[in-house]
Amino acid sequence: MKTVLCHVGLAKCGSTILQNAWARSTNYSLDKCEGLVKGIKEIAISNPDHLNDLNQTLERADVNTDVFENTPGQYGVVSNEAITSHSYPSGFNYDDLSRRTLESFAAVLAPYVDRVLLIIRNPFSLLVSSYCQDIKEGASYSFETFMSTRRPDMLASLDLVSIVRTFSKIDAKITVLPIEMLAGTEGIFWAEYERRLRLPKPNVDLLLSDPLAANSTRRETIPLHRQINAILSELEGVAGLHEWPEGETLLEALNCSRVWSVRRALSVIDDDQFTRLAAMLGVPERQACTTFEFDPELIDVLREQFMLPLECSELFPYKDVLTNYKTSLDGGVVEII
Repeated sequence: MKTVLCHVGLAKCGSTILQNAWARSTNYSLDKCEGLVKGIKEIAISNPDHLNDLNQTLERADVNTDVFENTPGQYGVVSNEAITSHSYPSGFNYDDLSRRTLESFAAVLAPYVDRVLLIIRNPFSLLVSSYCQDIKEGASYSFETFMSTRRPDMLASLDLVSIVRTFSKIDAKITVLPIEMLAGTEGIFWAEYERRLRLPKPNVDLLLSDPLAANSTRRETIPLHRQINAILSELEGVAGLHEWPEGETLLEALNCSRVWSVRRALSVIDDDQFTRLAAMLGVPERQACTTFEFDPELIDVLREQFMLPLECSELFPYKDVLTNYKTSLDGGVVEII
């Protein structure tokens, strides 16, 4: 059986770029295990008071064993950031659900996996990036509203204590790398990838110039996204109050424009087009950043759940990066467009 790497996230930590590199390489075979992750979470949500039912997943798990045995690459990769990204209906116990879904996923893959890779990021930067992703996908609310409504699932997704504890229980070495290393110098990231994982890097260039494939975010477009999304959302509300001829897809078209078409267009907009659109919408072309202050309770939770495992030098031997994370938390503020 070939060596198998399990990449578990975190979300907004370069997963799209990494998956693209593994998929295009000839020395790796990639499986995103989407059916497995979806199945685990569906069982958890439908049985929140009987989480032992997650054991059903072990019996009917749809794992593509080809990635472990019969594919051309010398190494297999299982990669899905949704493993460590938790979003459940309001009123659910995020701590229980996130812990049990992690445990179930790890148990399913334990017989196959040799290495576990976790990519992390400055928690404040990750929260801002997650907010921008929500806006790109059709939302129009403020960062303050995002932090109020998404707080439980964001904290569950940033619970490194649970993630490290869960994947340390299976017979596979867990490696933690900071995304800042990839954003800085690509060569340094791959050198650490090879040194810490003892695996070769994918035999392709990593970074892509195509913003659609890389899922990159142009921060200056976020105010435009919010304004356009708000207009389209209002139009959806207007259209929803009326009956339309059978087969009319107006609501679907408006929704698709808000959650997908705007995102695609603004990812490739050039400077002149940006200037014209900003003027049409009455949005300042270079909108000033505003400062958001995190509350002490949230910072304390992040110190305990996110920072504590990183104090182990064997798990995270990057003192400068760790100092940067601590400085951010000590400051307790972030700039938002």
